[in-house]
Amino acid sequence: KGGKGGKGGKGKGDGINFSNECTKLAQSLASAHMLPGIVFCMSRKHCVLGAQAVSSLNLLGQDTEAVRTSRRMLKVMHRTHLQRFMPDLGNLEAYTQIMEMLEHGVAYHHSGMLPVLRE
Repeated sequence: KGGKGGKGGKGKGDGINFSNECTKLAQSLASAHMLPGIVFCMSRKHCVLGAQAVSSLNLLGQDTEAVRTSRRMLKVMHRTHLQRFMPDLGNLEAYTQIMEMLEHGVAYHHSGMLPVLRE
């Protein structure tokens, strides 16, 4: 019989768990001291789910001076670029999620995000 063509990429696939794969990739990159890393995917949903999964790893590591410096830079960036949109921005679930992920060294970007959050 013929092949399985015509699926159009919309099938359930072979059971690969994208979030788990992102987590394994991030762990491998971290153990090989190859961070930062970037992952591209074609799905907005997978973009968010992968970032959420990886943020549980706390890629910034232990509370070192470098981590404290990164967090200070995040606060400066927030004051510089986002403070003017508060308090409206603070009420958005997407904003809260992104800020929590940034605390763990993870961010994401997709076309469905509010422009202010993409920046």
